[in-house]
Amino acid sequence: MTKSQVIKPEEVVAAWKLALPDEVVDAFNAELVAKFDGKYARVLQETLLKTLQEKGFESSRVREQGWLKQVYDMYVESGWKVQFKSPGSDESFKSYYFFEYK
Repeated sequence: MTKSQVIKPEEVVAAWKLALPDEVVDAFNAELVAKFDGKYARVLQETLLKTLQEKGFESSRVREQGWLKQVYDMYVESGWKVQFKSPGSDESFKSYYFFEYK
């Protein structure tokens, strides 16, 4: 009989990356291509969440799983300069991702 072993951090990260639905990356890619002007793109978070909801992913699940942050990190790792902008307590605008071609 084998004994259960504690999962290692790198195993959790690997499993987490594998669990990311393709639809999340596809939603970012589609919006990025649609909004890119040759140098920059501004992608609204609410548009991504709406697209994913239409594909059967509830916004609460997307947030709980950290999928948008995960894809954000993937774009940074692939060479994009990415910033996430959300309003402060005294501001009023829709949260968005700002992509800059390096």
